[in-house]
Amino acid sequence: MRVFLATASFLLVASASVASADVLECKPQQITSADDGYASPDAHGHRLYHRDLDTGNPLFQIKPSVYNRPIPGGQNGFISVVVTTDGKVECLDPLHGWSLQRMGLTRQRRALLQEMDTWRFDPVSVNGVPVRARVAVWIPEEVHFNFHEDMPKAPLSEMSVTLQRSDCGLGACPDYTVTVHGDGRVDYVGNVNVDVVGHHSWHIAPTAAEELFQHIRAADVWSAAGIWTALLTDSPQQTLTLNIGLKSREIVDYVGENVGMPKTVTEAETEIDAMALTADVVHFTARGLHVLNDEKFDFKSVEGANLLARVSADREASEDMVLALLDLGAPPEGGVAGWPERRDDTHIVFREVQKRNWLHAIAWLKGHGFQAQLEKNPPLR
Repeated sequence: MRVFLATASFLLVASASVASADVLECKPQQITSADDGYASPDAHGHRLYHRDLDTGNPLFQIKPSVYNRPIPGGQNGFISVVVTTDGKVECLDPLHGWSLQRMGLTRQRRALLQEMDTWRFDPVSVNGVPVRARVAVWIPEEVHFNFHEDMPKAPLSEMSVTLQRSDCGLGACPDYTVTVHGDGRVDYVGNVNVDVVGHHSWHIAPTAAEELFQHIRAADVWSAAGIWTALLTDSPQQTLTLNIGLKSREIVDYVGENVGMPKTVTEAETEIDAMALTADVVHFTARGLHVLNDEKFDFKSVEGANLLARVSADREASEDMVLALLDLGAPPEGGVAGWPERRDDTHIVFREVQKRNWLHAIAWLKGHGFQAQLEKNPPLR
């Protein structure tokens, strides 16, 4: 198993190791006199390069000779620049990003930085007035391997791909596992921070499953197998497992693009979710309801009450789905969302419908004898 990770030793490289006369670096007064663009939540929105950085293609490529090593410097494509009031790059901040690790300033990176005078930004404004600002810029890099191994061939009936997404510590990232089989069967297990929990199965068109595996093959995901781990915290981890006949490959992606993981892996993860229709059970929709109906799910049970509680508390939920569950007999009392901060709140439905001002759901509850519960459980702010 190949492991690609950023290590602390890479972050402590001396800054004087490589001369940088050909890269215009900021003097201390240029940095201190610039507005701190890092603090702006839309700092990345100020990028207006002549070269498109968001097409999915890396701006440049790490040479194949480093295919089995971390990205030099341990940090993928991060620089800091001071931008003038007319959107031009004044200089490179030497205290952050690539310029902090001179040994990490590869030939490709140096060539990129030498083009800074051609970059253009939307000027950063404070109270409507353009200001000089320090802006963080993330530029995608990829490890490009000096080898290639074709994904094995097998009948569709012997192919499957599994995507496991984990919780992210301080956040509320959906934690679930979904497997797409070559015949179109989908197996899903919801854990936490999802509306539908437990094991459920449904089918997609076999042609859709076939298309998914064709795309995975074309993207050469098989060759990217390994562990890609960035030095970050509180992010979700994705584990992608390909089973083709008797062979299998696993890719562990913990913010993997930060250490050079090919973007095609992230794209494959997204496509698996899209083909498997997992969004319909992660954030409950009419199609998710159809899945549960097909399984003869007991909406009047405790699990039905818990489902209603989770859907009510889901920031992406709709009032229509809450009403649908109420109409199917899901109890509005007694259910819990199961999330740590609201684990024992058995009245969350009453609080949430009032907090969101869902008038139809409120009217339904009043019309079915829950007026007192609504009054006793006002929304939490």
